[in-house]
Amino acid sequence: MAHPNEILYLARFLEEWPVANWPESVRDARILNVGCKGPHRLNYQALFPNQTVVGLDQSSGRGVDIVCDLTGDCAALQGERYGVILCCSVLEHCAQPWQAAANLVQHLLPHGLLYVSVPWIWRYHEYPQDYWRFSAEAIKVLFPTIEWKRTAYATQRKGEVLSNVSPDGPPWRIPKKNGRVYLASQMLCMIGRRP
Repeated sequence: MAHPNEILYLARFLEEWPVANWPESVRDARILNVGCKGPHRLNYQALFPNQTVVGLDQSSGRGVDIVCDLTGDCAALQGERYGVILCCSVLEHCAQPWQAAANLVQHLLPHGLLYVSVPWIWRYHEYPQDYWRFSAEAIKVLFPTIEWKRTAYATQRKGEVLSNVSPDGPPWRIPKKNGRVYLASQMLCMIGRRP
């Protein structure tokens, strides 16, 4: 389900906090792109031109370097820790997202960056299953040791990433001719750091 606004949000963050300003142990470490396979996966390598981006997915395919089920033992990761972990449009497909979250934190270096993007209001989409929708508070519960630095919501409108949700105005509520009001699709985007 990857959406261009996921990568846009990360790019905006990197403009504010460029890789050159990161702690050396994180700056020189490899990056793990979780859920990298699929026709709509985004290329994060362009945002990190001087670092190696390693692709992880639950099955082999184009761009997949490591095959691993995040809700399992993750032995395929061989204990490696990463400076950045990108987990976009993945957790809703995990039957046990709490186990996936624990594995992600285990493989993140101290001071490492975690970027999570999950659906908050979104249509049902199998890959292979679709189990969950997450609020910001739910992500904080799944990742209790992460210090969250940025939270925003992205809609399906290109370039639209907003730092908070207004319950009364566009783009969150879309009136229809029959008088019913619908909520616009929203992805929750969060960036945090492991202490």
